Amino acid sequence: LGRFEKKKLSEYALQKIGENFSKGENPFTAVPYYEELLARETPDADLFKASAEFHIGVIEMRNATKVNSAKERFRRVINKYKDAALIPESHLNLAKIHFKAKEFNDAMENLQIINKEKNWFSKEKEKRAEAGMLMGEVAENQNDMVGAAKAYLSVLSTYPNSYQYSTDAFHKYAKISLKDIQAGEGGTPEKDAKKRERELALYKIYLKYIFMWQALKPEVSPTGALVALRRELGIYKSELKIEALDEVAIRAGLGIPDDWNPESAAK
Repeated sequence: LGRFEKKKLSEYALQKIGENFSKGENPFTAVPYYEELLARETPDADLFKASAEFHIGVIEMRNATKVNSAKERFRRVINKYKDAALIPESHLNLAKIHFKAKEFNDAMENLQIINKEKNWFSKEKEKRAEAGMLMGEVAENQNDMVGAAKAYLSVLSTYPNSYQYSTDAFHKYAKISLKDIQAGEGGTPEKDAKKRERELALYKIYLKYIFMWQALKPEVSPTGALVALRRELGIYKSELKIEALDEVAIRAGLGIPDDWNPESAAK
């Protein structure tokens, strides 16, 4: 359709054409239709303006030269249009943009807003898991390892079946936890006992999830976290000083058969 025809289209038609083109091979072809909506000063156009701003923002955030424009669009959705349906994902998109730009404080600010609003993404658990995962990654980049571990563990415990995120969250959580345990002080009976308790607890949760996820295909984890977790189990067993009797006791507590082999189960 040419531009002269856009002027003749209804606001509803502009919105639907924009949505259709947004899903095509070249989403930028949708932008003129959304822009036509934004340019109109009519009550009918006003009904679609928040959505038009949002969708242009989603398209623009894919282009490095357009991310600043995208940020402004998401902020208008939040602050000007106050569209309740689009505000949660606008905050998530802002967090993604800021994270990619290494603007970690700004990313965390948006993620904390999402975290406080427990009703957001109530029907989109994957997005909630994605936000939690991103919060952990932001915290890591802020050198807040306690906050990062907490965020990853929250994703793991709350969304264990969102495998794209839960496997990655546990992989990152395990690394942080192992490093923290190894950096912990010993030297007294009390400190040594506490450290040993943490070593056994980490191995137990590691084995628990490897067993729970034994039937999963590697494809469920695009980052390769699931494959890495399976491959690194032996490393954790060694680093955590797990002896044969420890292994027997942990498996018994988890209900894992003695002859279960993580490597063969993954094949």
